[in-house]
Amino acid sequence: MAKPKLALIPAAQGDKFYSVLPSDGVGDFDFTRNSSATRIAPTGFIQEVGAFGSELVTNGNFDNNSDWSLGSGWSISGGNAVGVTASGNLQQNIGVIASKQYKLTFNVTAYTSGSLSVDLGGSSAQTTSGVGLKTFNFTTTSTGNLRFYGGSFSGSIDNVSIVQIVGNQSRLNYDLLNGKVVNCPHYLLEPASTNSVTYSENFSQWQLIGITVTSNSLISPDGSLNASKLVATSGSSNKVIAQGITANTYTASVFAKKGEFEGLFIGTGTTGAFFNLNTYAYRTHYVNPPTSFKIENYGNGWYRYSITFTQSANDNFYIGVNDNVSNTLAVTGNGTSGIYTFGAQLEALTYPTSYIPTNGTAITRAAESADDSGDAATFNDSEGVLMAEISALSDDLTFRNITISDGSNSNIIQLRYRSTSNVLQALLYVGGVGETYGVTLNDITTFSKTALKYKENDVSFWVNGFEIVVDTSASTFPNNTLNTLRFERGDGAFDFYGKTREVQYFDSALTDAQLETLTSWTSLQEMITSQLYTNY
Repeated sequence: MAKPKLALIPAAQGDKFYSVLPSDGVGDFDFTRNSSATRIAPTGFIQEVGAFGSELVTNGNFDNNSDWSLGSGWSISGGNAVGVTASGNLQQNIGVIASKQYKLTFNVTAYTSGSLSVDLGGSSAQTTSGVGLKTFNFTTTSTGNLRFYGGSFSGSIDNVSIVQIVGNQSRLNYDLLNGKVVNCPHYLLEPASTNSVTYSENFSQWQLIGITVTSNSLISPDGSLNASKLVATSGSSNKVIAQGITANTYTASVFAKKGEFEGLFIGTGTTGAFFNLNTYAYRTHYVNPPTSFKIENYGNGWYRYSITFTQSANDNFYIGVNDNVSNTLAVTGNGTSGIYTFGAQLEALTYPTSYIPTNGTAITRAAESADDSGDAATFNDSEGVLMAEISALSDDLTFRNITISDGSNSNIIQLRYRSTSNVLQALLYVGGVGETYGVTLNDITTFSKTALKYKENDVSFWVNGFEIVVDTSASTFPNNTLNTLRFERGDGAFDFYGKTREVQYFDSALTDAQLETLTSWTSLQEMITSQLYTNY
């Protein structure tokens, strides 16, 4: 096999997609995302990633009495801020900026009674009980300071930290198969999305209808003791938690695990679905069926259940406890039995994206991009091969492109998912005119190995070890113009949103035997894993 001129193989997180070839950094892709995001880590747990600014809190360890303003009931002692039936403010002037994202962490080192709230730049969240590490992401609504305020709080806190989330850290993401991490990671690129659920983990802040919430009941999919138990109250009535929803097309999701009850409801008053948490299956719909649903195994009995639906009028979004028998929101509870939940999400997309944690306000994960790999010396205008191992996030009928170009969409060598169901294409354009080759796949959300070879009178398109198209008449190619490889159309539009295991570029045409090897699975197990098959 010939050596590629450029090779991207995901191996590290940072402000780049790092290419192993060329070794001088010319092949690295500039990565952009102006927010934090989550990934599946090698441990199989959900993990937040993002670049963070410098520490903004002074004396966050409470080593002395300086830097903090102490209101009624607060004192500093033994390296802790101590509240004794505290009703006043524990405050520090840090001057956060409006409309920026910040990450706040602190330890509740002791708790006896009352409530503790925190305000940062006009955004507030509340922790009502329990010791341990508390983490909140804020999108500030105004300039302002850090303020803890007690509701007759008796307890203590320590290790207060605030950093600005500035994003720009790529995600080395791992797929899960049957709840376990499989094989090599991939770079993940997603569009912007907002989780409009204001409390994705603190379900006690929702409207509770026939439900009580026991916080910190179980280890969640992020590896922390922060999953909640939704307990159905005694008697026969609706057993749901609720928040308002406006008219739109949504995908709603939540991580759930069976408890004494084995049924889950997700939906609104007009569209919803019942899931069986014992068999991890869709059971039936409520009133109107959702457009689609998805069930993903996160291991240890946790599954992420999602539905896509169109809401035509204002309503409530519900998550409910069900008995796997009743096809209504009303079931009979006993005040102790329920189900476990974590990470609720409601986003205005037709498919679920990676988890976006919230605590007190809606949070937006910014759109991601990876561009500007290579230069004019990297690419051969007259012959070569562009290869990629990729999968789409969804068959959502949008263009998603990986392109060698001159900075326009007129002179391009391109691999793309088309705005037609499950269609993968290769394009060769000069002056905005050229050839398009395509194939319809069974499922573009599983990985495919694809390659476009170009040479005068010798063009071919390969997918998963098969030569899909042969063109012996193509004779016009970009002339001394190709200078960049991008995860988009070539001119900044139609970004590639999906998963990437590798991208390779060869500056000479390969033989058919070499292309077959390059695009084939190296083993039965690799094919099973990439296609998300089950090996019996």
